[in-house]
Amino acid sequence: MNLPGPQAARAGDPREVRGWEPWRTGGQEEDAASAFSRAGAGRPRPGWYAWHPAAGAELPAFAVEVALTIECPSPGAADGCPEAVLLCRAPSTVPCWLDAVATGAREVEVLAGVRPPAELGLGPPLPLPGLDPISPPALTRQFRAAVRRGLVPLWPPESAGARATGVWQEGPGAVLHCWDGTEPSAQAVVVLHGQGDPDLLAPLPGGAVIVRAWRVGRIWGLVCAVVLGAAGALDLGREAARLSAAAGAAGWQASVPRCADAVAVARAGDPRQPIPLNAARRATQDELAALLASCLKSGMMPAGAPGPGPGAPDPGQAPVPASPARRREHLARLREDLDELPGTATSDPLAG
Repeated sequence: MNLPGPQAARAGDPREVRGWEPWRTGGQEEDAASAFSRAGAGRPRPGWYAWHPAAGAELPAFAVEVALTIECPSPGAADGCPEAVLLCRAPSTVPCWLDAVATGAREVEVLAGVRPPAELGLGPPLPLPGLDPISPPALTRQFRAAVRRGLVPLWPPESAGARATGVWQEGPGAVLHCWDGTEPSAQAVVVLHGQGDPDLLAPLPGGAVIVRAWRVGRIWGLVCAVVLGAAGALDLGREAARLSAAAGAAGWQASVPRCADAVAVARAGDPRQPIPLNAARRATQDELAALLASCLKSGMMPAGAPGPGPGAPDPGQAPVPASPARRREHLARLREDLDELPGTATSDPLAG
């Protein structure tokens, strides 16, 4: 099935997009306001925006390209809870045909090795319901975690001898190899299509769940995969085959990519990397939204962890947390209400 390539949806040279914004502890309301190109336009500036999504969060309406990665730490990590990062790209104002030609030429040069991958341009913090903005260093750590899947996290977290991006190498079969300058990592990928048991979207310890999507007109190109990680390649390919068979029995259309296709899918959570078209399929807006919701609901809980008991609220149906700006406004109103109560401003509960 031929899908429109990323050059048909991706807009603007990432190096020309607004770069990293200074991260401040306060003033996020002003940062959010500055994320919009024109007053009253309701459209954020072109470029990428990054968040930690909560279960039940909705995809921003402006998104034309999406990358969701849920990394589950290896056994032995201090915090064994999965961590999700959602990146969405706002479209450019460049004409589509001109952008398609320029983007296609750049990607051909990157694949040919004559042009290095451009840095990701990240817009200013943009708080949205259920989406908490993350800082550029946190996003860099997330990209680096992909190279160390299956390995115990480094301590201290930042090592002078570790590489920023890592080295990825395809193998003769389904297993690929990574190296960040400290330890080698082995990974294998299982691509999922269609609809099936959402429990298969829970990342195994040391692995990840990746969703990469891009919009072309009214349709989306979509890649969804479960990545397995280990310190060695022994039996990892067989484990991927077993997971693929289990996914097929659970209703998914599953496959295990090999060689260069496996590397492309394993790196798909990084928008700086080309989209793995050989593992993509067509999807509607509703199908993409349902898949993202299932990933956030099932993927935020490690595989094998006990689910909610009878009568417990469904995390997928829980109210979406408000943005940080809304929470601060609510806290300020509560303080004002307390100040208006008689005696609360002058009474001291510790006074004798």
